[in-house]
Amino acid sequence: MVYSYCTIFNIIALFPLFVFHFCSTEEADLDLDVSMTTQYTARAGRDVEVFIPLKGRPAPNVTWRRGDRNMAGDNRYTITSTERATTLLIPKVTRDDCGKYMLEIENGVGEPKIITVSLKVLDSPSTCQKLMIKNVTRGKLTLSWEAPLIDGGSPVTNYIVEKKGSTMKAYQVITAECLNTTFKVSGLEEDIAFFFHESKYDFYFTGPFDCANSSFICCISVAPEIEWAKDQVLTLRAGENVKLSCSITGRPLPQIVWYKDGKEIDKRTMIDIEITTGIGTSSVFIRDVDRNHRGVYTVEARNSSGQTHIVKNGGIVTLHVAFRGKPAPLATWSRADGELPVMADVNTTDSFSTLTIEGCTRYEAGKYTLSLENNSGRKSITFTVKVLDTPGPPGAITFKDVTRGALTVMWDAPTNDGGSRIHHYIVDKREASRLAWQEVSTKCTRQMIRAAGLDIGVPYLFRVIAVNQYGQGEPHEMTEPIIATEEPAPPRRLDVVDTTNSTACLVWLKPEHDGGSRIRGYIVEFRAKGTDRWVVSGETKSLKTLVEGLIENTEYDFRVKAKNDAGISEPQGTFGSVVIKEPRIEPTADLSSITNQLITCKASSTFTIDIPIIPPSPPTRPDVVSVSANAISIKWDVPYADGGSKVTGYWIEKKERNTILWVRENKLPCLECHYKVSNLIEGLEYQFRVYAMNLAGLSKASEASRPVVALNPVGEENVHVLTTNI
Repeated sequence: MVYSYCTIFNIIALFPLFVFHFCSTEEADLDLDVSMTTQYTARAGRDVEVFIPLKGRPAPNVTWRRGDRNMAGDNRYTITSTERATTLLIPKVTRDDCGKYMLEIENGVGEPKIITVSLKVLDSPSTCQKLMIKNVTRGKLTLSWEAPLIDGGSPVTNYIVEKKGSTMKAYQVITAECLNTTFKVSGLEEDIAFFFHESKYDFYFTGPFDCANSSFICCISVAPEIEWAKDQVLTLRAGENVKLSCSITGRPLPQIVWYKDGKEIDKRTMIDIEITTGIGTSSVFIRDVDRNHRGVYTVEARNSSGQTHIVKNGGIVTLHVAFRGKPAPLATWSRADGELPVMADVNTTDSFSTLTIEGCTRYEAGKYTLSLENNSGRKSITFTVKVLDTPGPPGAITFKDVTRGALTVMWDAPTNDGGSRIHHYIVDKREASRLAWQEVSTKCTRQMIRAAGLDIGVPYLFRVIAVNQYGQGEPHEMTEPIIATEEPAPPRRLDVVDTTNSTACLVWLKPEHDGGSRIRGYIVEFRAKGTDRWVVSGETKSLKTLVEGLIENTEYDFRVKAKNDAGISEPQGTFGSVVIKEPRIEPTADLSSITNQLITCKASSTFTIDIPIIPPSPPTRPDVVSVSANAISIKWDVPYADGGSKVTGYWIEKKERNTILWVRENKLPCLECHYKVSNLIEGLEYQFRVYAMNLAGLSKASEASRPVVALNPVGEENVHVLTTNI
């Protein structure tokens, strides 16, 4: 028994030795008892030291990696490792050091572990990507680019766009506050026409933190133009000499062709006619004029930007194109801004096509395209018709700096200058109660003028007339009078945009003028229909408010007044009374999401069906199909999804340029996918959007249409043809 006892004792004595050997190994891991971080942020140029505490027995083996690359052999980094920690030193970090660093630790016990360390460097953004130029027209172009691949550790707040002419040494800032990755550059026409021999511009972009430069050279082509100094009809005696001259501009330099009675002048057969063409000029010299020289002489200039044909108001323009093809191509004439004019005549054969427009006015100006198509392909050529006429009406009239007895009148240039530069403007005024106009200025060379000496409290109307070398154009006259007073004008367009059973949400626009001092706020009032007592709802500094405490199913009128340091404006009211009630919409069910519509269950058991009730998806973006001075027609397509219920109608909203307020246009739902918006203000720019409606309610708004100006169709200017009878 003693021997057995000793044997058991020896086994127990060896057991602690076995346990001690097992505890001498430990899996490699982070030492969480020591403070550390795996997210580092540093400014460019600073040193970054990444400290990672470790534990494990035996001591872990450490491997630092960036991507698939082992960092141990890179002299840029300093790696120091001990049994208890590893340190990675990155000196003078740059944006290129941003990213993730991988630390792998293992000691043969357990699985290897990988720790990810992130480094963010606050630096200037990297170079903007893929700078492109598009939509190049005379004096204008659109720049687009992609955001930097590296934002420098913080979001890019804005872009700086600069330009440099080819003969200049320094860049000029176009804008320092571009918030998007596109920018429209304008105002290049003057430089091209008068200061530069080559129309080239460099553009580069810098981020807000000295982003590196991306440069691009753009050559701006300008359609040829011809200036004719002679009278259109010349009468000569036999034996006299005559010289027909014109000056020509365009980029690249245009090719010049002279015609007599529609046929190109051949210098080999007409030896008494001498044609001289230099840089910017061309002339025809005819010696010893006789009856064989009488006719219509035409000069044509063309370059890569197209052909320009110039005709006087009331004249005839003929666009003739000879072609060939097999099979004979189909020839189609079209106009960029709509249908061909009523007076246009098209004559097409198998070898040529001619478009003739009689009685040209400024409304026939524009771009005309001939498209040729057969089984082998499609070609097109574009002509620009420019009608020499008086200018169109100037743009919208606005006011600023309105004080007692004086104000500043401002307006936009005409969209059609009649083919000639606007020399000056004529500004007239009249009292609203009178018909006679009084001159404010007969030769205003700017698009603004200060009108003083106005009677206090008297409403005035103003009109502006543009003048070019062909005379006075159409006037633009105000429709609503203005009073030169220190009090502000009333707010504009008060609308009720939403109601509940006890509230109404109102929105309005800023007054036309502030009376010479800042608007301090707006006073909102309401009254029940049939009463004369207006109740003040409150004051606000914003352009919207919520009127509370209203009685359900009661009609109310609302009005708002503007207030400045000098006083309170006249009120602006709603167009009609509004009934206060909660909108009620009949519900509907969309069963399309229920995949199994056959349900089997035991008697007396319970089952649940979830049926979504939703409005339709938005209609497609409205397209503008026709435009006039007072009406614009739009069309759209049905929603992609009807929400489980038939679309019962559409609601159309419009918005003027530079406002955020959308106004509902139709009073009854539109049942078709097209609508004509009427009663527009000529010269204003509008956008439109559409809502679809079903039994569940209204969809979200469609994407807004492209901006369009309410004007009678007017073409762009571009190519010149001169006609002279002798």
